Amino acid sequence: MLGRVLVLAGVLVVAGCGDERDTVARVVHRVADAAELKNIDGVMAFVAPDYRDPMGRDRARIRELMAAELRREERISIVFRRLEVGEIRDDRVTATLKGVLAEGDVKGASISEVLPRSMGAWRFTLELRRDDGRWLITRGEEQSIPPATFLLGG
Repeated sequence: MLGRVLVLAGVLVVAGCGDERDTVARVVHRVADAAELKNIDGVMAFVAPDYRDPMGRDRARIRELMAAELRREERISIVFRRLEVGEIRDDRVTATLKGVLAEGDVKGASISEVLPRSMGAWRFTLELRRDDGRWLITRGEEQSIPPATFLLGG
């Protein structure tokens, strides 16, 4: 469900200078941290008011889906692989990544320990827009992938 997109990758403002593509990448990781803490408000604060996914779900519906997803699990961990941030054009950028949500705390575990505890692997495509210096998710799309694809980088 698309709630996983926002569980894995919302945005948070990161102050300071540096390459904006690096800022977007740091943002994705910081919001994953908020999701692991089940801080829905921390994730949703940076979802654009005009968010709309390919299935027509708006910001309010995504919040409901994410809340249901996070309520199900005692503890979740998020593992990223191959986060790629495209070129920024007209204050817009696309980020793609592969991620696994795993039950329990798997930080520091090998990937062979993580996958059996996973709730699935996905490829995510996020579209972000910079509004008043803040990166906001305007659209998110997910595709379920086989664990081997997650491992091999395809």
